[in-house]
Amino acid sequence: GLDREAVSKIFAEYLAMYNFNEAQEEFLHQIVTFVLQNGDIEYKNLITDEPFSYCDYNEIFGGNTEVVYALIQRLHLAVSVAA
Repeated sequence: GLDREAVSKIFAEYLAMYNFNEAQEEFLHQIVTFVLQNGDIEYKNLITDEPFSYCDYNEIFGGNTEVVYALIQRLHLAVSVAA
């Protein structure tokens, strides 16, 4: 897994690239928290695992789910490199 500092850096850099609203940032922060607690994340976790299974991220991001997948991809790649 990644250390907290590495994950925080990736997240901060990612947030700086976009203009997310509060709900979107909170959802993305949940992804980061999930990675810190579980060591990694995959797309399927958005459907199968809490807290994501209770959220409609398609609605939160107005259909622009690519930004969610892009963050997951960045984190997953960083975990793979660190392993």
